[in-house]
Amino acid sequence: MSKAGRTSGYSLILLLFFALFMGSVVQVRGEGASPIVEVHREVEVIEGGLVVINDTFEVSPPPNVTSLEVREFFMGLPPPFPGYTDYHAFYRLYNGTWISLASTLSESEEGVRGFRVILPTPVTLGEGETLVLRGILLLSRVVRIYEQQMYAYFPLYPSLPLNISTCEVEIRLPRGAILIAVDPAVFSNSTQNLVYVLRHSRTSIPPLQKTVVNLLYQAGASSNTIVECEHLKRVMEVKPPSRVEIRDTYTLLNLGPTFHYYNPLIVKIHLNSSNARARDDLGLLSTNSLTKEGCIELHVRPRIPIRTGERWIFTVEYSLPLERCVEKGGGGNFLLNYVFLSNFSFTIRHLEVEVDLPEGGGYVTSTPTGEVSKTGPFRYAVHYAMENATILDDLGFQLAYRYNPLWMTFRPTLWASILVLVAIVAQQALRLRRPEERKIPEDRLLLREFVELYEEKLALSVELERLEEEIDSRRISRSEYNKRRRVIESRSSRVERRLRGVKGKIRQTMPQLEEVLREIEVAEVEIASEQGNLRELQARLRARRISRGAYRHLRREYLRRIRRARSRIERTVLSLRERVS
Repeated sequence: MSKAGRTSGYSLILLLFFALFMGSVVQVRGEGASPIVEVHREVEVIEGGLVVINDTFEVSPPPNVTSLEVREFFMGLPPPFPGYTDYHAFYRLYNGTWISLASTLSESEEGVRGFRVILPTPVTLGEGETLVLRGILLLSRVVRIYEQQMYAYFPLYPSLPLNISTCEVEIRLPRGAILIAVDPAVFSNSTQNLVYVLRHSRTSIPPLQKTVVNLLYQAGASSNTIVECEHLKRVMEVKPPSRVEIRDTYTLLNLGPTFHYYNPLIVKIHLNSSNARARDDLGLLSTNSLTKEGCIELHVRPRIPIRTGERWIFTVEYSLPLERCVEKGGGGNFLLNYVFLSNFSFTIRHLEVEVDLPEGGGYVTSTPTGEVSKTGPFRYAVHYAMENATILDDLGFQLAYRYNPLWMTFRPTLWASILVLVAIVAQQALRLRRPEERKIPEDRLLLREFVELYEEKLALSVELERLEEEIDSRRISRSEYNKRRRVIESRSSRVERRLRGVKGKIRQTMPQLEEVLREIEVAEVEIASEQGNLRELQARLRARRISRGAYRHLRREYLRRIRRARSRIERTVLSLRERVS
C-alpha cells in the first residue's frame, strides 16, 4: 500500500472511531456589528491519557464602533464532555497580571452545559482597547488505546456564537511520541526536541464550530500507561528527630496495556526518598528505582498480570528527611510544608491525606483546614479530603503543630508512670470482679484460618513460578533450583494438609460458603491441569521433540491460564478476608 493510501486509511479509522465533538461559547453584549475575536488555542496531549486545552481570547470593538460592553463569558461542552472535564479555570488579563475569575457549571438558554463566568463588573471597551480572557480545561478519557496505537480527540476551534476573526492552533504530542495520522489534514507539523508540534491557522471562522481533531500516534519513547485512579490514601507520619514516613495506597483501574513483570507501573516519588518499597495484601512486590528528571521512578511489578479493565490495589512506602518538609517556627511550633501529591499523571477521583503528628505533639492550624482526630493518649492526626485532584490543582498544604523535642527524653519515665497507674487500677478492678473475656465466634476463627492458609498457599505458588522462570532463563544453577524447590514444596505440602481439614470443617459449619469453596476448587483444577501441561512441555523440550521457540510460546500460554485462574482465587480470598477483618 502506498503512503497516501495508508494515510487515507488511518483518517477513515479516525473518523469512524471518533463520533463525538466538543465546543465552547463566548457571550458578548454590545451594540452594532459583531466584535473582533482573535483566538490562540494551545493543546497539549500529555502522558497518562490527559489533554490540556489553553485558549486565549482577545475581544475588541469592530471598526466604527465607539464602545463595546462585555458582561459574561460562557464555554459550553456537549455531552459527555462536561463529565470528562476534571479541571477548569478562567482568567482576565488586567494590568499585566492574570486575575482569576469565579466560574460555575451551568446550562445556557440553548441547553448547552458548560462553565459560566460573570465578570465582577461589566467591561466597556473603547476604540483600540482589547479584553484578554483565558480558559484552561483538563480532559480525561479522551485518549484511548487500540492495539498498539493511541487515539486522542478534541475540538479544533472554540465554538463561539460569534465569528472568529483569526484562530491559531498549536498541538503538542507527548515527548517521544510518533505521529501517524491526523484528521482534518490542515496541519503543518515539525519536531522540536523529540516533540511533534502541529500548527494550523485560519481566518473568518463562522460561529458554532464543531470540528474535532482526531490524532493517531504511537507512544514511542513516551509512556502508554493510562489508569483511572479511583482512590488514593496518603498517610504521612512525622517521626522526629530525623524523618517523615509516607505510605500511599493506590486503587487503580487499568485502561491501558497489561501491567506485568516486564511492563511495570512507574510511580514517581520525591528525589530525596529512601527505603522505597511496594506491597499488596500478600506481601512485598518486586521493585527497582531510577533517578530521573528531578524525581525517583519506582518501577512496581504486579504479583499477577493486571489486564485492561482490572483493578490493582497496592501501597508504596518510603521515608523523607525531616528537614526537607518541616521547619522550626517561633514559640515551640513547627511547620510542615509539603504537597498532598506530586509527580502523577492521572486524575485522582478521591484523595485522602492523613498526617500523623509526633507523639506528644499538638495541632495548631493548617492551610487548607483539616479535621483533627485523637488517635492515642498523646497522639493526634489531621485529615484532608479532595475530589477529582488533578496535575493542575494547587495541592500544596501547610500544617503548624507544637512539639517539645524534650518529649523524646522524658517519654520513658512518663510511660513507666502510666503503666504503674494502669497496673494499680487493673489490680483493683480484678478484686471487684473478673472481666468477661471477649469471645470470637468459632466460625469466624475458622474462616480467618482458611484465609491465612490460602494466602500463604498463593504466595508459595507465586514463589515457585518465579523459581521456574529463573531456571528457565538460566539465572540460577540446577542445584540451587532443586534445593529451593524442595523447600517450597515442603511448605506447600504442610499448608495443603491443614487446608483440607479446615475446608472440611467449613463445609460442616458454614454450608452457605459451599459455592465459594467450589469456585476456588474449579480454579485449582484449572491450575493443576495447566501445570501438568507445563511438565509435559518441559519433557518434550528435554527430549528435543519441540523447538525452543514453540516451547516458549506454549509456556507463555499455559502460564497465562494459570495466572488467570489464580487471579480468580485471589479475588475470592480477598472477599473472604474482608468478611473476617
